Amino acid sequence: MKSAKVFAQFSIFTSSSRSSAGGNNGLKSLIAHLGTENFPRLRIGTANDTLRSKIGDFDFVLSKFTPEEYEKLPQILKQVSDFIDKR
Repeated sequence: MKSAKVFAQFSIFTSSSRSSAGGNNGLKSLIAHLGTENFPRLRIGTANDTLRSKIGDFDFVLSKFTPEEYEKLPQILKQVSDFIDKR
């Protein structure tokens, strides 16, 4: 399943240490469970405007990666891993 970071270009990742749930129910649940918004986050963009316009936001967020995106995942995850290791 894709992250709800649908507006960021596919493969672009950002990090933060504190922010609101921003409407994400999974984050709302995590914040409620932890009792704080202060925890590290890593977001990876999943934007694919062509697919999103065809199937709508709800189905896009719940959809699997396209074959082209799936092929790029190992490289993206390596970059994310390197980023985390440098922290």
